[in-house]
Amino acid sequence: MNTEDFNDESEDYYDLIARARELQRDGRHQEALELYDEMIEELADEDDSELRELAAYALMAKAYRLGELQRFDEALSTIALLMIRYGQADEPKMRRRIAQAHTYLAYTLMRRKRYRRVLKASEEALAYCLGSDDPKMRLEATMALLYKGHALARLFRFRAAARNSEQLFEHIGPNPEPEVLDAVRDFNPKVLRFWRMFRDNSADA
Repeated sequence: MNTEDFNDESEDYYDLIARARELQRDGRHQEALELYDEMIEELADEDDSELRELAAYALMAKAYRLGELQRFDEALSTIALLMIRYGQADEPKMRRRIAQAHTYLAYTLMRRKRYRRVLKASEEALAYCLGSDDPKMRLEATMALLYKGHALARLFRFRAAARNSEQLFEHIGPNPEPEVLDAVRDFNPKVLRFWRMFRDNSADA
């Protein structure tokens, strides 16, 4: 996060974020979570768009940390709070944050092997960000399609999984952003190989 993105009022909160990151690096996760909680509480009723984005950032950062600590129920509750507070926001930065929340919800449910709920969360994420030209939104849509395909395969819905793969490859396109390719590779290198085959076959058609 760049301090230039925020006004002078937010500098103290940026310092809290920097401190929370330092605590995380030192393995002092509970103290970092307490700092995020402090921000979340103090900024709960803010109308300023930049401070609202900081509050959404704190909620998302808290959810990530809870997930890393395998405190999944708390992570899910945090994501739910983010969506309740800011799910109707229409500022570009806030929409990106809400897209992250949707896909992280699907990811957290996938880690808990709640595959039917993964499908629902993935569809909600796709409804929110699929079709956007914003690179960050495209990345979130890519992740949602990956999680959806994984859930379909786990539920033995192989035809639906195949259709989802085709949608994924069409969404990635012939010249995707490096971040999209990195995300696909990190999720499953085989998917990247299948995308290359799909791309080459489409070019020859």
